[in-house]
Formats: sequence, structure tokens, C-alpha cells
Amino acid sequence: MPELGPGIKKKEREQLRGDKVRPEKQALIPEIPPHEEEGKREKTLAEILRHRGTGLIFFNSLAQKKKAVIALLEDLSPEEQEALLPLQSLTVDLEDDLLEKVLELQQENYRLQALALVDGLTGLYNNRFFTTQLEKEMSRTRRTGLPCSLLMMDLDNFKALNDTLGHLEGNRFLISVANVLRESLRSADTICRFGGDEFTVIMPATNLYESVRVADRLLKAVQALAEPLGLGISLSAGVCEYTAASPLSLHELVHATDSALYEAKRSGKNQVTVQGKVEPTFDESGMVSVEEKEALFALKDHLQKQGEEDEV
Repeated sequence: MPELGPGIKKKEREQLRGDKVRPEKQALIPEIPPHEEEGKREKTLAEILRHRGTGLIFFNSLAQKKKAVIALLEDLSPEEQEALLPLQSLTVDLEDDLLEKVLELQQENYRLQALALVDGLTGLYNNRFFTTQLEKEMSRTRRTGLPCSLLMMDLDNFKALNDTLGHLEGNRFLISVANVLRESLRSADTICRFGGDEFTVIMPATNLYESVRVADRLLKAVQALAEPLGLGISLSAGVCEYTAASPLSLHELVHATDSALYEAKRSGKNQVTVQGKVEPTFDESGMVSVEEKEALFALKDHLQKQGEEDEV
């Protein structure tokens, strides 16, 4: 066979070698002529995948990959098979339990969502969750007619603790305060770290008189916790009640409660200030216990849920 000189074109060299020459403008997958309406003729699998962007499932095992591809493409032309191969979009290991993997991903997703709503230091809910929950409780009040109360608290002289003992001890004290709040409040109450050394409590089905009693109890608990430090640390609180007839928006309710907290700190700290008039609805001897109130909450929620299901 004669040597191929540099002057011979590539196509001629391939012809001399006997190589099959593919037409230069031949497409791997024929386009559908624009004048043909959809449904006039059957489309090949390659055309469907090309126009709809559908992916294929392959397997990690090389042997299984070959079997799977052959089973799927055995009726297609070589050009169509070649066009389909780059469309691989998902790899599946035959040894994996797909259902188990999906459940693991869902659980991880739920865990990450929960972490996004929890304060990393104290384990209390954060400001983001506070806004969502307060909106729900205000909506519940408008629907049921039962009042809810918002309590905002701020530690007095907390900077002295950080300056004297360091921020590490300051963080430990914040964790201790968070634990005291959990132990002193109902499970129905929502406790949040609003930011820094400020905390909030959303109290459903609680009027202003009851919430002030709760705030007084919290002030005494924190004072007992801080007393051994000898740094004059205490707690100030502002309370505001929301009723079904209240014209306040969520932002206005928070602002009113924060203003009450500011007044408590301005007036000497270690005290509770309210927005509105505190009037007991009945004497203390007629008040139910925390356990009884939680049982009533559970019964009320059960009846409400049952009523919603009956409506459906």
C-alpha cells in the first residue's frame, strides 16, 4: 500500500484505508421537521429524550451497566444509542436500599430544619421561630376568643458578669437561666432567646393578670440563681396581653411589650411592667394549678382538632 503523503486530504486517506466515511452534515438524531405536527408520526426514544430532557438510570457496576443499557437500547440504531449515552443523570448502586436512603435524607432534612429554629447556646427557640409561633398564637386567639400574653425579659447588669468573669462564664449563666425558664414554665408556653441576654415567652390562653404572676415567679428564680455571684444581676420584664378584640398587629404587640420592658429597666430594674390594666378575673383560691391548666389545654386542642375533622 502506498505511503500517504501530506497532500492527501483526511477523507481521501480514510477512503484509501477502507474506513467508513460518515457524511459531514449527518445528525445523530434527526430533528422533527417543523412542518410536521406532533402526533403525525411516532418518535424514537432518542427524540423523546432529546426534546423532553428525560434522564436515564445507570448502575455503578460495569457489568450491570452494560446489561441495563443493552436491555434499554437494544431496539435503537447505533447512532441513537450513541446519542443517549451522554444523558446519564442518576447513578444507583444495586446494593443500596433506596427506601432507606430516602428516609435517611428526610430525617436529616428535618434535623437541619429544627436546628435552624433553635438557639445554639441555650437550646431554646430562636428569634425566627418566635415570630412564626407568635403569629400562630395570635391567630388562635382571634379564632377561639382566649387571650394570649407576651412576656419579654432582659437580664440586668449582665455586662458586669462578662467583664468580671469572662464571656465563657457569661454563656454558662445564660444556659442556667434557660434551664430555670424551662423548669418554671408550662409545656404549652413557648420560650425563646430573643437575642443576647433577652428572652421572650409566648403564653397561650393566659390573661394579663396570670402572666404578671408568672413573670414575678421568674424574677425570683433568676435572682436566686444570680445571688451567689454577688454582681447585682437580676431580671426585668415587660408583659402585654393580646385579645380577640385587640387592634394590635404582630409588630405592634412586640413593640408594646418591649416598651413595657424598657420602662421596667428605666424605673429601677428587677421588676415587671405591663401594658394595660391588670385585673384578676377571679380570686387566687379559684385558680387552677399548672397541671390542671395543661390538661385543659390538651382537652381543648383535642376537641378543636376533632371539630375540624368533622367539618372535612
